Amino acid sequence: MIPAGAGWVLATGAALIAVELARAVPAWLRVRRTGRVSGLSAVSLGVLLGSVPAWLAVAVLAQAWGVLVATLVWAFFHARLCREAVRIDPGFRAVIPRAAAATLAGLALIGIVGEAMGLLRVSIGMSLVAVTAAYSLPALWSGMRAADVAGISVLATAVSAVEGAIYVVVGMGWTGTAVIPSYLAFGALAIATNVPRCWRAVAHRARERRLPRAEPLGLGFEP
Repeated sequence: MIPAGAGWVLATGAALIAVELARAVPAWLRVRRTGRVSGLSAVSLGVLLGSVPAWLAVAVLAQAWGVLVATLVWAFFHARLCREAVRIDPGFRAVIPRAAAATLAGLALIGIVGEAMGLLRVSIGMSLVAVTAAYSLPALWSGMRAADVAGISVLATAVSAVEGAIYVVVGMGWTGTAVIPSYLAFGALAIATNVPRCWRAVAHRARERRLPRAEPLGLGFEP
């Protein structure tokens, strides 16, 4: 019989993996299907790509194995999303690799210094808070200011907001792990930045669905 605590950890890990699939796959497929990256931020995609090793390190240090597997699942599909975006838009082709390389180099330097000072956990946690902001805020800015948000997946942003709530729970240590401030910051920013983008994408899709029905009436609603 599985102890109650272990059962909760397993259930949470499985939920995180399901959430990552529900978040990462639609985001990738949306760009692949439409062939558009409108509303997405190349900086955000690159920063997230470069931060993958650090997120894996946090999961290992916290012994949050469900989070580790979920992060690997997300990283696989995020890499495919970045490859698709780079193929579609020359601007993304220039920015994503640079943002990823800069993020990876910066996090590696912080990790080396933190290890030398005996503060590896603290340094990684604080750096990921900064990475979270560097990803979330440009994503929000691009999503809210773009005239077209065809590249934003409604399902992915909605699930990302739910994921943020889950990471807040994990970060608080309510799943049997230690308290993880970086997860708390990630969760809070995920909620704050994905809810507005999801709402914008929903409104944009609804407007697009209404316009074709109005055109035959000659009411002047053509885009």
